[in-house]
Amino acid sequence: MDGGGAASQETTAASGGATVGVRIHHSRRLPDFLQSVNLNLKAPFDRFMEHSRLQGDFDESSLEFQRKILERSGLGDETYVPEAMHYIPPRPSMQAAREEAEQVMFGHWIICSRIPMCIGTYAVVVSMENITQNWYFGNKKSMLIPNCLFRVGGAAVLLSNKAGDRRRAKYKLVHVVRTHKGADDKAFRCVYQEQDDAGKTGVSLSKDLMAIAGGALKTNITTWVL
Repeated sequence: MDGGGAASQETTAASGGATVGVRIHHSRRLPDFLQSVNLNLKAPFDRFMEHSRLQGDFDESSLEFQRKILERSGLGDETYVPEAMHYIPPRPSMQAAREEAEQVMFGHWIICSRIPMCIGTYAVVVSMENITQNWYFGNKKSMLIPNCLFRVGGAAVLLSNKAGDRRRAKYKLVHVVRTHKGADDKAFRCVYQEQDDAGKTGVSLSKDLMAIAGGALKTNITTWVL
């Protein structure tokens, strides 16, 4: 997004501090314009399956499994996979993973960790999944599922603890409860990076994932209510 003539001014100010960058944006009330969309990174159903077949890493059983997952996933043809996955053969690397993160996060948002904010400041919290380095090129079905479900994208929220923003804020953060189930072995391994028998690295999704996520959500809500 580009705010016209003040865009470079906002970016420069943001490098010195998130507070200044956001203040300029709000004070001048400039419109945002869509400059470009990476249509070349789209992964429609047919292209995804064609690339999976041409890579030569998957047997027929794995290809059929991926096809079924895609049909049931609810993903449309407007989703994206990282640039490294569009090559044949794919080119996953640490650098490619960084480039994926930069495409999603940098340039438009300011990154900060989820820690208590100083008084009178703004913070943009960005959350995303980086899938470049965890793309799986084997035939273990539990590790093929992330290939079919995870796509490029991210989400961001602007946080402010300035009293003057109360009237224009959409929501108020009242209470935060963090629930951690890592002490339970099933929860710890429900989303787990590992190597298959052929030594190929990927992320395995357990069949218990939905039940474990539901249990964690129940614990979180119960704690919050109490």
